[in-house]
Amino acid sequence: MGVFSVAAMFSELANGANFALVPHCNSYNNGVMSGIVGSFGNLGGIFFALIFRFQTKAGKAFWIMGIICTSLNALLFAIPVPKY
Repeated sequence: MGVFSVAAMFSELANGANFALVPHCNSYNNGVMSGIVGSFGNLGGIFFALIFRFQTKAGKAFWIMGIICTSLNALLFAIPVPKY
């Protein structure tokens, strides 16, 4: 139980750090950015849960998730961030 509690604390800390960066990305559209981050977080949770459900080996599911995350980061790297 203690391990799960510590893991949950670190998970919530990481979630808070993610949302703390949102106002710094685009301060003029703070609400839109918060909505995008929140909706894609929920979408990722559903999508990755489905990957774990339909994969028989957990190691393969982690590989699939890693490839998806790496591919998305490579695609989104070229999007310019406006500087105000």
